[in-house]
Amino acid sequence: MKIFITATGTDVGKTYVSALIAKNLAQKGVNVGYFKPLASGNSHTQNGKLIADDAKFVRDFAGLKSDIFTMFGYAFKEPYSPHLAAKIENFAPNKDEIVKKITELEKHYEILIIEGSGGVVCPFGEFMQIDLIKELNCDVLLVSSSNLGAINSAVLSTSYLKNEGIKTKGIILNNFNENLLIHSDNAVMIERLCGVKILAKVANGDTTIKNIC
Repeated sequence: MKIFITATGTDVGKTYVSALIAKNLAQKGVNVGYFKPLASGNSHTQNGKLIADDAKFVRDFAGLKSDIFTMFGYAFKEPYSPHLAAKIENFAPNKDEIVKKITELEKHYEILIIEGSGGVVCPFGEFMQIDLIKELNCDVLLVSSSNLGAINSAVLSTSYLKNEGIKTKGIILNNFNENLLIHSDNAVMIERLCGVKILAKVANGDTTIKNIC
C-alpha cells in the first residue's frame, strides 16, 4: 500500500506529519517506508552527496532503518519550487524514473509514505506533481494549516484534486490549538465545505498521532 501526502501550501507541515505517521506505524510493527520524489532547499550531505533534508528528518524522527539514498528521488540545493531548483542545476526530472523507483520501493514495505513538494499544484519541470499522483493511483492525504485562511486553501485544494479525478482520503490539521476558537471553527467548516473527513488534529510539538493508515 502507498499513500501520497500533499498539502494546501508550502511549509504547512507535510514532513512533520509524514514523520508522525511513519513513527506511529513503525511502533506498531508495520514495515513502513518513506519516499520524497523531489526535494529542494537541501543542505545535508552524506558520502559527499547531497541528500534530502526531509528524508533525513523523517528517518531520524521515526527511527527508520532505510538507506537514506533510497528515500528520495532528486535532491536540489536551492530552496525554490522543484522545477526552478532543477533548472538552475540544468537537470530535468523524469516522471517515469520516479514512478519506477516508487514501484520498486513499494515491494519492500507494507506501507510506503510518499511526500510531495509544496502544495497540491506544484510543477516538477515538464510535468506536474498531479501527473505523478495520477500515475501512482494511490490514496491522498491533505495537510492543512489550522489558522486564518485555512478554509479557503483546503477547499481549493480538495476541489482541484476532485476535478483531476483524485479522491482525498482525509485531511490533517497541523499546528492545531483546541483552545483557539478559530481553529475549532476552521475544523468544522473545512470538513463541511470540503466533504472530506478530518483524520487528525496535530498540535505544535506532538510526538504521536492517531492511527491514520
